[in-house]
Amino acid sequence: MSYKHGWFAGMFDADGTVILKKNGQVTISVTQKYKEIPLLFKETFNIGYLYFDKSQNGYWSWAVSSENDVMQIIEYFKHFPV
Repeated sequence: MSYKHGWFAGMFDADGTVILKKNGQVTISVTQKYKEIPLLFKETFNIGYLYFDKSQNGYWSWAVSSENDVMQIIEYFKHFPV
């Protein structure tokens, strides 16, 4: 897999989230029950952070929130729209 593959756009379309906070900060994330998919996003794009949330029976998330990281993902979506 590489960031030049449209698969990530399809996976984001199914399990991704974009959050816009009142202060203007944007967070882009992908959440799954198992670690493999969020870890693949982190390893492929080489940005963001991976965490496990124990709520709702537990799930794994990969997220980006820094301006540079968000812009990198937006550039990806320009090539592979969701």
